[in-house]
Formats: sequence, C-alpha cells, structure tokens
Amino acid sequence: MAKKQSRKVILFLVEGASECTALEFIDKLNSDTSIKFYATRGDITSNSKVNTSNCIKKVNEYVMNFVKEKNLFKKDIIKVIHILDTDGVYIPDTNIIEDKSLDGFIYTTNGIKAPFKENVIERNKNKRSVLEKLLITYNIGSIPYKLYYMSCNLEHVLHNRLENFTDEEKKELANEFADSYYKKENEFIDFINSLDFKVDGDYKSTWEFIKEDLNSINRYSNLWLFFEENKNSK
Repeated sequence: MAKKQSRKVILFLVEGASECTALEFIDKLNSDTSIKFYATRGDITSNSKVNTSNCIKKVNEYVMNFVKEKNLFKKDIIKVIHILDTDGVYIPDTNIIEDKSLDGFIYTTNGIKAPFKENVIERNKNKRSVLEKLLITYNIGSIPYKLYYMSCNLEHVLHNRLENFTDEEKKELANEFADSYYKKENEFIDFINSLDFKVDGDYKSTWEFIKEDLNSINRYSNLWLFFEENKNSK
C-alpha cells in the first residue's frame, strides 16, 4: 500500500461544480509553498434534509471524503473555509411574493417570487437555522472552520447577474470567470475587494450586515476577509 503523503491543506468548501470551476485557480493565490489550497463541493445549506442537528456532521463528511479522495490524513487539513450563497434567506417575509404562474423561485434585488410563499418562508427558516449553527461553529472535528458568503449567489457576485441560470449556463460562466484570471490570478484579490460588493468590517460585523433588510439578496461578499487574514498570518 502506498504511503500517504503529509502536506498542509486549506480546504475550500463551495456549493457546486460551477463554483469549483470558477475558483479552480485558487491555489495560485497562495504564496506559502508549504500549504496547498483546494476547492471541493460542500453544499449543505440548500439541502432540505440538512438541519441544525446534522449540519456539522455533514460538513465533516465532506471533509473526510476529500481526505480519502486525496489520500491525505485528517491532520493535513489545517483550515476549512466554507463559501456559500445567502439566497435571500434573511429578507423579511413581506418581500416574498406569491405568483402562481411561476414554476420555481425567482430572485430579484427587491425579494423573492415563487408559486407558493410558504415554501420560501420554510426554506428560509431552515437555511437560516443551519447558518446560525455554523456561525457559532469554530472547529469541524479539530480543524478550524469559518463561513463566508457570496450574496445572493456566486453568479451574482462574480458576474453581477441575478438570474435563474441553467446548470450549463452556470458552467459556461464559471469557465469564463476562471479563464479571465488565467496567468493573472492575483488580480482576483483586487476583484474580491471591489467596492461594488465588498462588506467592510470584521467577521462578526460582516455577518450582522448580511442579515439586515434585503442585504442577503443583494450583491455582497465578505470573502476578502479570508485573504486579508491569511496574508496577515504569515
């Protein structure tokens, strides 16, 4: 049996395949040769079967699946960075509009439209409770853990487009974004610090901000904090 290689990894959990593709260059942003950045799928907050009683266990499953896939030790993972969509889950119920002509959720900068208002309210309630649980979780097992957001979703932040994209369209946009930073990956740091959507403040205050009014459905991100903290920790 081949011996496992020991190396330090910062693991980025993202919501889906398109997010992995869009951020495939993320290790290029890492100047520490003793650490490797990896992005892998870890969508739990949009899964109706995930709740406050099992969300931490689910995150740990994603981490352990990655460890097994890459033939690593758990101790090789030195930090888990969880990047998720806010999906407008903190907006007031009054900004959820019922429209029976629709066949799914429609996100706008003023709220959410859906064929059944109660379905949105229930989805938001469940996802909020999971987020609140994760926000007071500082370790997954013994691994330091932090949660960052792309609001309302990845395409909204990366492309300034709040639309219902098909999986194929998401894939195309993700490839387009990754290609735009080919061999100029460090420009992503400037992008994620864009005043168009950067939320100033510390970890706690940026999360307090996204919970206010309609902020969770508008274009905001606090991901810049990770790169700032990572730079300052060296």
